[in-house]
Amino acid sequence: ARRDPPPLFPVTRPHGESTDESGACRSPPDPTRPELVGGPKDRFTLTLTKEAAAQLDANATVHNDMAPGMLSMHHFSTVHSSGPNRSDRRRVAFVGRYMSPAISQETAESGQAVLVRGHDTHKHFALKERFPMTWTG
Repeated sequence: ARRDPPPLFPVTRPHGESTDESGACRSPPDPTRPELVGGPKDRFTLTLTKEAAAQLDANATVHNDMAPGMLSMHHFSTVHSSGPNRSDRRRVAFVGRYMSPAISQETAESGQAVLVRGHDTHKHFALKERFPMTWTG
């Protein structure tokens, strides 16, 4: 049976080494995950809730260690988190979200979008030619 692709999936690309010491992303080793019934409704359903955090037994997680230049993609409802940065290096990464044009603007944290493929028949966003980079930290 063919499954539809997820309506939204995050991508992360570290600018330096991402390890357990620097707080690499961790998730349960079992690929099963809780489903968000009806898909993401707003940007808050994409945040690690207390219920989801309870599923993350720190002793039963695997770390997604990545070398510079590697890219991590995962389903939007994959339960995951990052630990504290215990290294002497800064933790800097590009984080973006690929999403279907059907996703509402309330779901996107920035409220901005760039069409990377296909056609937008939903018109939820005033599309940008280039995505403006922002810095928080």
